[in-house]
Amino acid sequence: MKALAIVTIALILAIVAGCGGDGKPEASLRFLGHDLSEDGDGNHVIRLGIRNDGETAFTGEEFEGAFELRYTSKYGDLIASDTAALEGPIQPGEDVFPFVWKGDLPQSGYYLWWGADGYGGVEVEFLVQLGGGSGRAGIGGIMEMTYREVDASGKPTAQY
Repeated sequence: MKALAIVTIALILAIVAGCGGDGKPEASLRFLGHDLSEDGDGNHVIRLGIRNDGETAFTGEEFEGAFELRYTSKYGDLIASDTAALEGPIQPGEDVFPFVWKGDLPQSGYYLWWGADGYGGVEVEFLVQLGGGSGRAGIGGIMEMTYREVDASGKPTAQY
């Protein structure tokens, strides 16, 4: 009987501890990293966004997005990195763009990461080609090659 009581208490404590989670608010966020262009001064511009796919507003408390831009792949030399916080809540269905990077990207291949620990992210591999708008290149000569959405555990959820 005493052993049964100890096992029951241990199970209750395990369930209560599991309900605590990691302290991060529940959210259904989609990271947007496909706004790649060139401005009027010839600088390449990367606008990074977040879409709230949830049914309630996301307050963004304790949220810190991370951005990395590298040559050729996720293992390439780091070009730029930064963090971004949200200035206010994101309403259901709303897109916000809390981070903009501008710089010169010579003709080459690049890897971009945009996400937040515990919320997921997006990986984008793209090329910059001379003569923007010609051939398959998009605005400013940028051509998106691979676009992978990643869930909170780091596993790909979609690839375009």
